[in-house]
Amino acid sequence: NYDFSSTVLAKKVRPYSIVKRGGYKIGIIALLTDVRRVVDKNIADKLEYQEPVEVANHYAEYLKNDKKCDLVICLTHIGYEEDCELASLSENVDIVVGGHSHTLLNDITVINNRQGEPVQIVTDWFWGRNLGELLITKQK
Repeated sequence: NYDFSSTVLAKKVRPYSIVKRGGYKIGIIALLTDVRRVVDKNIADKLEYQEPVEVANHYAEYLKNDKKCDLVICLTHIGYEEDCELASLSENVDIVVGGHSHTLLNDITVINNRQGEPVQIVTDWFWGRNLGELLITKQK
């Protein structure tokens, strides 16, 4: 959710990735909090922050409909409350794997998106102190 076109990262950072795992074609969208307060001003001034929900919905629609992904996962570093908001305002997102707020969940949070479809949210505390596992099974 950043425009890197005026940085040296322009040719390295992609807005999404697609991987094939366990019989699934999975689209992955990375979303980051606004880093302009924590990144050197000379770098931050070259970055254009884009709202995570808008970016997620744009690429999730593309990944599901044009690229025919079975699942779309948002890998975020925006915080648990923001992950919940993202899920509720999303379309075509299946799973949110979150970070930033150092939230420990004992179970998956499920929030319905704009179409009433469930979006699973997981986050796993901080600094590698916990290991999470999310099992995904194909629906028939």
